[in-house]
Amino acid sequence: MSPDTSRIGLTAALLLLTGAIGSGVCRADSIFFAKANVVLQGSLAAQDMHQDSVPVSALAAASPGSASAFAIGGAIGASSTVSTPLGASTTNSADAASSFTINDVIFTNTTGETSFSGAANFLLTGSYNVTTANLNGLIVGSISTMQLSCTVDGGSVNGAYIAEFDSAGNFQLSTSGVLSGFTGGPSSNVSVGFSVPISGQVNVPMSVSCSMVVNTVASVGTTGMTDFGDPLSFAPLGPVFDLPPGWTANSISGQIVDNRFVGLSAVPEPSSLILFGTASSCLLGLAARTSTSRDRRNQSG
Repeated sequence: MSPDTSRIGLTAALLLLTGAIGSGVCRADSIFFAKANVVLQGSLAAQDMHQDSVPVSALAAASPGSASAFAIGGAIGASSTVSTPLGASTTNSADAASSFTINDVIFTNTTGETSFSGAANFLLTGSYNVTTANLNGLIVGSISTMQLSCTVDGGSVNGAYIAEFDSAGNFQLSTSGVLSGFTGGPSSNVSVGFSVPISGQVNVPMSVSCSMVVNTVASVGTTGMTDFGDPLSFAPLGPVFDLPPGWTANSISGQIVDNRFVGLSAVPEPSSLILFGTASSCLLGLAARTSTSRDRRNQSG
């Protein structure tokens, strides 16, 4: 099935759910943030920023630069590209940031245990490209940077890299955290899997937060690109959480079903993001209402 077909199928399903449930219970216990900026000749040329309890996206473009970001449950993306033509008076830059926080990851089991230890699995994918120029003996270059952080109920990991040229025109790649040891040249694809140790209890909601910041700077005569719109997400293949036998995990806002990430196979358009967020928040409200009704029945019985 193609990504477009998958997207159409999911959108149709969410439309049916939204219509069946109604809008009276729509509420999501989640926060999504996306920001994009383009700075030309030292001044802010374009900016877009959104934060909401439904998925969001941001886009800023001002030639010769652009930046974009999006955040949905379980996945974030950010990208920027910029160039600085000869004759410009200063460098140009473009940056983007995105994050999500969800609080409805529920763990259950068939073994009767009350607690567990395990790990949350993530995958970062993207690419960068930086160039250099010799301006009458003066070596200048573009710079690509990225910072990431993922936190699961107090346990967290961080990572960062800087890809740039030094004054002699030699390429340099600096990395830290979960990106330590990752190697590449002036143009490189990035694919890094990592995990966060966790521990939890049965039927007790767990919170997950991830954030990403990318930046591209281009000196006179150079071009740079930092593209992580692919994106950073829960592990798209295999289990989201490494759990003991008999355990599983589910999250409506995080798009986790039976410990598998079922997020959109392609980054949706802003209108589709709003639709998805609306349907997800409706489902959250329905789940809460159903749980309350069940508790009242049990108490009355």
